Amino acid sequence: MSDDNPFYGLMLFTGPGVLAYQGYPWLQSGIWTPLPISLVFDYFSWPHRLKGWIGLQSMIDWLLDCPLSLLVFLLSLVAIVIGAVAGAMIDRGRQSI
Repeated sequence: MSDDNPFYGLMLFTGPGVLAYQGYPWLQSGIWTPLPISLVFDYFSWPHRLKGWIGLQSMIDWLLDCPLSLLVFLLSLVAIVIGAVAGAMIDRGRQSI
């Protein structure tokens, strides 16, 4: 990863940013507001219910009940790795010329 690109560090703050969004009201009221991944599907009206596949639906429900902050953090890590690999490939291409 390049030291001169602050974008990598900013991407890592998205997961903790969701936790901060949840934690600030908790500090005021003492009531934790969960933000599962399914809220994103509900917000955008994306269907996530299957008919007839009870076992598969229970696995999907379990995944959609995971915290949104975990998903955002993992996606930012994947994006950082993809960016680092692409940057390394570009640098290698520049050096060969």
